[in-house]
Amino acid sequence: MESERRERAVYSSRAIQVAQEMVARWETAGSPSSDRLITAELRARKWLGSHERRQASELAFGYVRSLRKLHYLLDSMNLEKNPQNGVALLAKLAGVDQALGVSSETMNAAVSSLPGKDNPRDYIRICLSYSDTLTDTFLSLFPPDEAIEAAAAFNQRAHTTLRINVKKSSQPRLMKALENSEPGVWSPWALHLGERVNVFELPGYREAWFDVQEEASQLAVLLTGLYPGQEVIDVGAGAGGKTLALSALMKNTGKIYAIDCNERKLQELKKRASNADVRCVEIVEVDAAPTGEWRPTKAVQHTLSKLQASADCVLLDAPCTGSGTLRRRPDGRYREENCHEEAALQQTLLAQAAPMVKPGGVLVYVTCAIEREQNEDVMDAFLATDFGKCFKVQHAAEHLEETAIRAAKMADAPVPICDWNALSAGNYIRTWPHRHGMDGFFMARLLRDTEPLV
Repeated sequence: MESERRERAVYSSRAIQVAQEMVARWETAGSPSSDRLITAELRARKWLGSHERRQASELAFGYVRSLRKLHYLLDSMNLEKNPQNGVALLAKLAGVDQALGVSSETMNAAVSSLPGKDNPRDYIRICLSYSDTLTDTFLSLFPPDEAIEAAAAFNQRAHTTLRINVKKSSQPRLMKALENSEPGVWSPWALHLGERVNVFELPGYREAWFDVQEEASQLAVLLTGLYPGQEVIDVGAGAGGKTLALSALMKNTGKIYAIDCNERKLQELKKRASNADVRCVEIVEVDAAPTGEWRPTKAVQHTLSKLQASADCVLLDAPCTGSGTLRRRPDGRYREENCHEEAALQQTLLAQAAPMVKPGGVLVYVTCAIEREQNEDVMDAFLATDFGKCFKVQHAAEHLEETAIRAAKMADAPVPICDWNALSAGNYIRTWPHRHGMDGFFMARLLRDTEPLV
């Protein structure tokens, strides 16, 4: 650890300058995804050595994660709030001598004035750099001490997680090829690598031995409990991360209908499915209003009509604020998202997706958001509707454990030895970086046991 600290503290002047240029570009570009922009900016600077590239990346992402704290300190020292000063201050806080035009006494006084943990709200807002809304969300979900712990965990960079493609590889084979990999704790298909890994250069990438998929996302697929030969409808399939995992669970048999309104993402799904030799997927592109109502063509409407009350499982990967993925998209902490609008969209999609579940079938609802408004409150509202009364909430962790045992055999991996109830939030599942080492996901499993009343 001591050598790691020393390495972090030694930022070259060139790495600092590159970081300043990158975050300035991020700010003037209207604050798009910091991950994509910084990655693209680093790729364009081919003259940077690997060590300086790592330093510049660390500073740039550190700036994005610490923006509110840096602005507070710069204000306290009467310095202009800009990327140049912000990155220089970040480097100075790490022990690198940087000219900021203030004395050490002034800087130490500014640091000493930062809120302490005895003031949890200001500590999360300023020291951990969250929006007021997200700060209040943390404090509504946890006691003050754990709220601070959770917010701090979302500030850590997540490792890269792979999902073993059990059709083409196994845990022993892939771990042998990837020497620095470690098995996941919860998903028997998960392998963890470092924080930032170029997966395109890894052994087995071209052979489709694995896919990149966060461990909680893998658990959402296992929660479906699907068997080979069954029918599943993946609503909100996107680029197909969960779709491909579903095909693995079903041993590339049965039928998967992948529904989405994003043509670009569905084209990516098609390419990924072809590369992975997945043959059981039918893509259904449906136009949708901004409020979520589907506006299908005549041909698509014919397909949707056939799917009513047909599926063994409907997996609704609901659009959400993405607040549970802040380790991977740190800029999301500053966006004031409208949870009520997201919840209305989720309700609309539930109303369209749920009728596709056959009696005796399962509806799995998933978000990567932490707010109750997009999770428990959406479930409560749906279950109170006439059609929602056809469903009963199941204890999700019990079903997850059953499928994980089966999935472990498919990957030639040990059965996970973990406390599945540790994931439980009542009958639902909630995952957290500070508790489970995973992104913040919400999962619900509902059994349709009756026909709706006419």
